[in-house]
Amino acid sequence: MVDQELEEGLRSVAAPVRDRGGEVVAAVNIPVHASRNSVDSVRRDLLPHLPATVTRVEADLQDLRLTGPARAASRDTGRHR
Repeated sequence: MVDQELEEGLRSVAAPVRDRGGEVVAAVNIPVHASRNSVDSVRRDLLPHLPATVTRVEADLQDLRLTGPARAASRDTGRHR
């Protein structure tokens, strides 16, 4: 969690996205306005959603690497190439 360290009025919580080998390749970040979201509310309401979101992103990343972007995109839209 970052609490107004990068910019006044900005709080954010983030989690790393790792590839199959465990290397960090990206991050999921949820930024909020500090005047509307307390540190406690960020921890209570937003932080619990990060692990599941990261898991889905990591699965999608792995799927793209296994099937290739064109095939994964066609599957997502229901079209076949």
